[in-house]
Amino acid sequence: MVNLILASHGDLSKGILNSTMMITGDLHKNVETFSLYPGENPLDYANELKNRIMRTKDTWIIIADIQGGSVHTALLQLTTLDNVIVFSGMNLNLVLGIMLDDYEDLSEDHLRTIIDEARAGITCKKQMEVQIEDEF
Repeated sequence: MVNLILASHGDLSKGILNSTMMITGDLHKNVETFSLYPGENPLDYANELKNRIMRTKDTWIIIADIQGGSVHTALLQLTTLDNVIVFSGMNLNLVLGIMLDDYEDLSEDHLRTIIDEARAGITCKKQMEVQIEDEF
């Protein structure tokens, strides 16, 4: 089984899960969120999670909000376990790409493809050009 954890500062992880539920329906069964709030220590959650992970043979995929942030840094230590993968840069494209994956191929190349596809969904347009066709 594959477990997915969305982890963020504040409620971003809950919002992303809510949005994915609108799109994917009940594919979110093995998805949970972690939200860090002021005064909390993400290492406390990481240690609790490590104990859970060590009791299973499941694969655990963690998507953190920001690379190098306290949430990401605390959860990154879990990659010392063979069954943990940690992503950073949480966005809806990335979460959907992982949730809709069949999890049969968790190779580095496949995971890189998921990241590349999520990145491809990030665009910036400064000025939209509108073409008006003449009707004759």
